[in-house]
Amino acid sequence: MGPRELALFFAAGIWLGFIVLGGATCVLLILTLMAGFDLPRANAVRAAALVPVTLVAMLVFAAHGNINCILGGILSLGSIAGGMMGARLSLSANAKRHVFVLLVVAISAELVQLIWHYVFKRV
Repeated sequence: MGPRELALFFAAGIWLGFIVLGGATCVLLILTLMAGFDLPRANAVRAAALVPVTLVAMLVFAAHGNINCILGGILSLGSIAGGMMGARLSLSANAKRHVFVLLVVAISAELVQLIWHYVFKRV
């Protein structure tokens, strides 16, 4: 891995720590498209990289009493289900193409939502 990839990972880390939205998607894109990881390995590295981000955020929110355990538990169950589906998908024959399409759709939807909110909700 060269300086370009390391700089991208650093920038994605700042984004993950500050905003979070789309950060894991960016990490997955960097790992697959820039660093040349195959999808199963990239997904595993992405998941491992999110552990410290999540722990730090949870500690900060817990210190301020801002954790809703019921909603967090439901979200965790959904994350487990999504993780299992994502791991299985990443091992399939056409995984790279399917995941690329899903990533493009997800990022596009996020951009449309942000633009919609910025343009129409601020007026």
